[in-house]
Amino acid sequence: MKSAASWADFGTALFAAFGTMAAILHHERTGEGQRVEASLLRTALGMFHFNNMEEYLVGRGRQATGNRSPFGGPADLFQTRDGWIQVQVIGMGLFKRWCRLMGEDHWFTDPRFQTDDLRATNGSVLSERMQLWAATRTTAEALSALQDAQLPAGPLLTTATVFDDPHIVQTGLLKPMDYPGLPRPAPMIGCPIEMSLFDTGIRMPPPVLGEHTREILGSLGYDEGSIDQLRDARVV
Repeated sequence: MKSAASWADFGTALFAAFGTMAAILHHERTGEGQRVEASLLRTALGMFHFNNMEEYLVGRGRQATGNRSPFGGPADLFQTRDGWIQVQVIGMGLFKRWCRLMGEDHWFTDPRFQTDDLRATNGSVLSERMQLWAATRTTAEALSALQDAQLPAGPLLTTATVFDDPHIVQTGLLKPMDYPGLPRPAPMIGCPIEMSLFDTGIRMPPPVLGEHTREILGSLGYDEGSIDQLRDARVV
């Protein structure tokens, strides 16, 4: 099954940064400051709202389908001889290419598969056919054939294999960094955004609790004695 990611948490941080930058730009233009607020709930509802809207308007009552997509097909995870791949076939053009690859040209006119919605409803049939095909090939062989057919697909990376993936290694996105208490350097991930005029690389690992408190307060004008008093009072 697919692994869950903390997309609501990370998405909220992104939205908060976006709102902050917009507020800064507004301040530069008008001199006005404003409060920027983001929340996990707003992010979760916003990112998932196409499903909510569909249910509200047409009452589809969709049920969980495991890894199989409810919006087209075949769109699922498939086991190869030595791993797993994900295939995403959306739209009649891609579906026809997939049918040719599978040798199922007669499905072009099959009434079960004439729209993405119908292909999703009858997706178990398509996933079963795709699984039979994938099971006889290695991941590399399957992806090569899918690429030749111009079908979107990729390998399923596990947390054990992601660090050896050639594409990830070549991007240099992961940077080993020492961190207190860890037995070896941790692979920190850099900023997903690259900018032509700014270095968006990693400057330092995440700080331990209070690591930079004295440095920050000192930059704000507090002397050592004042900082010690704040620490003794457990204010910082």
